[in-house]
Amino acid sequence: MNKELKVKDIKELVIPKHISEWLQGIDLPEEIIKKLYKIIEYGAIKHGRGTWLDPDNVSLQDLANLSSISRHNAQGHLGDKVDSESGELHMWSACCRTAFKAVRQERGIDK
Repeated sequence: MNKELKVKDIKELVIPKHISEWLQGIDLPEEIIKKLYKIIEYGAIKHGRGTWLDPDNVSLQDLANLSSISRHNAQGHLGDKVDSESGELHMWSACCRTAFKAVRQERGIDK
């Protein structure tokens, strides 16, 4: 794990034109997809690819995950807006963790 890695070091996601046009048709800004991509890639480099789907991943189990989501939300709202590890807004990390939780619930990983 490279602790010095920042999200800005991750290669920019290039969204193909047909997908870009599709995103505009559903009123979903590309920047949302690109930011989530960067946070997910950062997490994959930091923690390992796909570890968020591991049922034994303690950091994504109920209270630990809720604690992380709450911390990122609080820091994002209370002035410490940029995560010192990733270099991105805390709110993007909160979004990713929330989405991961939803997927884990839908797949039956989390009850």
